[in-house]
Amino acid sequence: MNFTRRLLLSTTCGLFAGLAGCGSGSSSSTGISSLSISPTTSSLVPGGSRAFTYFIQGTSTDLGVVWSVVEPGGGTVDQTGLYTAPSAPGTYHVKVASHFNPATYSLAAVTVAPSAVNLQLSTHTLSTAAGSTVNLAQYVTVTGTFNVGVIWTVQSTNGGTVTSAGVYTAPPQAGTYIIKATSAADSTQSDLLFITVVTATISISPTTITLSPGGTGTFGYSLKVVGSTDNSISWFASDASGNKLPGAIAGSIAQPDGSSITSSGAYTAPSKAGTYFVTVASNALPSVHATATVTVN
Repeated sequence: MNFTRRLLLSTTCGLFAGLAGCGSGSSSSTGISSLSISPTTSSLVPGGSRAFTYFIQGTSTDLGVVWSVVEPGGGTVDQTGLYTAPSAPGTYHVKVASHFNPATYSLAAVTVAPSAVNLQLSTHTLSTAAGSTVNLAQYVTVTGTFNVGVIWTVQSTNGGTVTSAGVYTAPPQAGTYIIKATSAADSTQSDLLFITVVTATISISPTTITLSPGGTGTFGYSLKVVGSTDNSISWFASDASGNKLPGAIAGSIAQPDGSSITSSGAYTAPSKAGTYFVTVASNALPSVHATATVTVN
């Protein structure tokens, strides 16, 4: 049986089968056995926004979903599940339906009303490296109360850890994980943050090369990225540790020392003898890089 949930940045994972708080949805025997939405209830100020997620299970190869708002004028929802409330107070329903079988769907009730407390996230999606730390507190704002505290919880199994101050530590494995931020002053004010954990490995070839002053050589690379569709790279002049040198420009433009490297890895050495370094880095995860040594004599 196939199963999946909301996918971000083309990350393929089924890590949320045990997602707490998922609501029950209608089901069908035609390819899709169940579809649920989370959270099932939410409270928003007029014009506020909240993220929703889903869990779908079935035998169909098409496990895509379509998002909509049931009531005309009841706000909008994009196809990532991000809902924006209307200006008019009321109770509205966010719907997630199976693309394969629209008769299978799940609903979340959203109460839109003025509130003294309002929690808002400035972003709902982030990318980070496996094992890295991210300060999530910088992305949340709580207004309308002296108690601006936020309760952070990891909603995904093996999805890393988060401290009471909102410092998130990513797990070692790639995937997309859900973090929930809840106002300490009003538990009805909460939102979801989707963090994509990316892993990457890269190598450069050759790792050492000897050239005459102004001579040319070509470098190649091998890159594997998990958790992102960005397989692009950048070339640049660097120090021995792979740190980009001041004034270094990736691409075909000459460096201050007269050297250059094209986007295809074709390198022109400087006119002065010495030891130089060329680095190739993953654009999806710039901290992952490989460096070659160039000896000019």
